[in-house]
Amino acid sequence: MANALMNSQVFFWLGGFGSVLLLAALQFFFRRLYFGAWSNLRAALLAVAIGVGIAVFGAWVTAFLSPAGISDKAFIARWAICALPIIAAYFFALCFITVKKGGPTGYNVSAAILGAIVFSLLLITVVRGNCEASEKAGYVVFASVYGLAYIGVVLYFALAPSVCPVVKDFCVRDTLEKGNGQKVKVVLLNGQSNAEGVARVSYLKKNVSEEDFLRYSQGYDNVMINYVNNNGAASSGGSFVHLSAEEGCKAEFYGPELGMADALSRAFPDETIYIVKYAWGGSNLHTQWLPPSSNGKTGDLYEAFVNFTKSCLEYLKRKNYDPKICAMCWMQGESDAEEPAASAYGKRSANLIRDVRKEFSDYASEKGILFVDAGISDSPYWRLYEKINDAKKKNASEIENYVFLDTIAAGLEYRQEPEKQPDLAHYDSTSAIKLGEMFANEIIATLK
Repeated sequence: MANALMNSQVFFWLGGFGSVLLLAALQFFFRRLYFGAWSNLRAALLAVAIGVGIAVFGAWVTAFLSPAGISDKAFIARWAICALPIIAAYFFALCFITVKKGGPTGYNVSAAILGAIVFSLLLITVVRGNCEASEKAGYVVFASVYGLAYIGVVLYFALAPSVCPVVKDFCVRDTLEKGNGQKVKVVLLNGQSNAEGVARVSYLKKNVSEEDFLRYSQGYDNVMINYVNNNGAASSGGSFVHLSAEEGCKAEFYGPELGMADALSRAFPDETIYIVKYAWGGSNLHTQWLPPSSNGKTGDLYEAFVNFTKSCLEYLKRKNYDPKICAMCWMQGESDAEEPAASAYGKRSANLIRDVRKEFSDYASEKGILFVDAGISDSPYWRLYEKINDAKKKNASEIENYVFLDTIAAGLEYRQEPEKQPDLAHYDSTSAIKLGEMFANEIIATLK
């Protein structure tokens, strides 16, 4: 009975649509790794998957319309001849494109594995579904239906909006000692991936002295951080923790908070600094971070940032501290470096700090809330980087307590790491440290 089932159209149809469901589940998982508008990852997954679909359909048509029928060996040969070159062409083209642009090749490898899994299932299904020539019409119909369903699933999971809602409710775990009314400095760190942290600890170890790396890795007793990155994909678990190279971003990566902590810990050795960090890679100001006064729907990330920051400040108050926000450090703009977003960036970022200052006026330090706005790099990714940076400079000249950091003039580098395949979207290890130090130096100059 088992053999009869394995050789029947029932198995063929169930097996084929089972692989569709598996594909849908896998792509749902991969789709949660990115957020917002079209990305290189989406393009890679979509093109690889559609290439796989085309190759499957072509191999099936070749096999099923063969007048002499097929054997296992003959089918495998046809599959290798028809399908493998198509997969290879798609995959290597994608690798070339993303390497050329500095994209995440690791995700392309994942896409290739995804295609291999689907092909393996289809190969087993087709081989087990061999039948007499008179029944081939049923398989041709199935191939057509399956091909359409496959491409439909791919398109849906590549193009549909994220179904993972932005978390806006936060609870801070009680891990701190009582503050006894102590006034404490709070620094906000926000933005997209260069704020989140994509610099690699392994490269930092190679590029700094043993003494410096030991200090970075051991961390700072007087700098605490509570962070949420990418909707909680990386976080401190709701707690304020001592900041170090291993705590502030995600495993094996760090952001500008490390350089900030290094400078602030030395400038204020007798105080504890609290960094509150909310960041989301690939996020934009025009929609996701849009502040209320920009005459649009307030962005989900702006609301989440406000809620997370308030939860941290209210927790400090409950522990009998007197938290004062001395600065907000903003590393963002790459995702807005296209029109029409670039033209409105200056106004929106000005509205952002005005709204933040209004929202947290009760927590402002005696000198107000300094806004330190870092310029974006001149990476080929950011076509209108000059327009974004000019808007930041203009705001700094017109708005009180607003500072622009010229990261290009400062020589922050993004072309060296990883070796042989540099990530052109993100700062290298030592530049991420320098960015944090630049943020900290502006804070120190204001407070001292």
